[in-house]
Amino acid sequence: MELRRQLLYLSLSRETTVPPRLAVELLHHFGPDWTIAGREALVSAGISPAAAARLADPSQADQAEGLMRECDKLGISWMSIEDEAYPEPLRRCEDAPFVLFWRGRSPALYSRNLAIVGTRKCTSYGIKMTRSIVQELAPLQPLIISGMAYGIDICAHMAALDFGLNTWGIFAQGLDRVYPGEHRQQAYRILEAGGTLISEFPPGIPSRAYHFPRRNRIVAGLADAVLVIESPPEGGSLITAGIAQSYHREVFAVPGPADRLASAGCHKLIREHGAALITGGRDLAEALDWIPHSAAHGASLFSGVEFVVLTIETALPESLSDLRDLLLWLVREGPQHVEVIAGKCGWPPQHLRGRLLEAELGGWLNSRAGGYFECVCPR
Repeated sequence: MELRRQLLYLSLSRETTVPPRLAVELLHHFGPDWTIAGREALVSAGISPAAAARLADPSQADQAEGLMRECDKLGISWMSIEDEAYPEPLRRCEDAPFVLFWRGRSPALYSRNLAIVGTRKCTSYGIKMTRSIVQELAPLQPLIISGMAYGIDICAHMAALDFGLNTWGIFAQGLDRVYPGEHRQQAYRILEAGGTLISEFPPGIPSRAYHFPRRNRIVAGLADAVLVIESPPEGGSLITAGIAQSYHREVFAVPGPADRLASAGCHKLIREHGAALITGGRDLAEALDWIPHSAAHGASLFSGVEFVVLTIETALPESLSDLRDLLLWLVREGPQHVEVIAGKCGWPPQHLRGRLLEAELGGWLNSRAGGYFECVCPR
């Protein structure tokens, strides 16, 4: 791609008020040098006066070159919608971003790509269902995509890593920062595991309210299907589901307790035929033809619990054999407080702490807030 065209794309990436569809249309109309078109022509074409003035300014090419150097310095790569490596399912969306920035592994989609979204104020039920579904799908190795937000989003990312899957985090701001800041360590963990962080916004652009629906369309556009796990009657998850429908993606929702606000959005989607009801990973895999019909009622795809039990029984190292019964108990009962675990096994506290630490370092346990431990499969 010629340099002038590259620089225009980078300049456009700074102008977050310019709709992607309009930018692509005007690129075809005016060509790659908008300084020739002039401010008035850009305003007449639908660009705001302030943005038009910046894009028609001859110095914008120098600023774009500066942005290119800044990306190199920060380890941020980028591609335009014209790049061969641009994810094809997203390119086909009518409002696809004209530039994608990324950190980590180059964003090449998998054969199976699942977006998982949900409320920021998730419950223990939502966390349990997220981890169970991801764990059940783990043998199929789907890519897990989400928005790095509080609640279900970050739970989906971490569950993917815990069960050996790749995951992409989509941001609503430049990749020179992590928002929310509390997820900085999780973002580093994604990168260290070979995952990818993606944004349509260049470094230096902070998150703004209207950026989040734009982020959500990337989540939906990259995925084969969107799964909603807990959502209030209104919110970002339902926006993502609606966008996914407009892109002709499959949408699924997990039901919850009838009287719980956190599940009201999922119930609304199911009731209004906006999403198919699923209760586990097997349902989703069957609906998406990720497993052949003959395997749908067989043993080729284990339930979450069955999968962990099988792994413990076949792959637990000899050095942890004294923890076998305890781990199997945690699989059946779910996360337990360390005091309950101590009562179960009857070991002295110091010995118990040492054994739990060794199991955690080996990837068989996750420690959670409040002194709780959860059995998982090592990567």
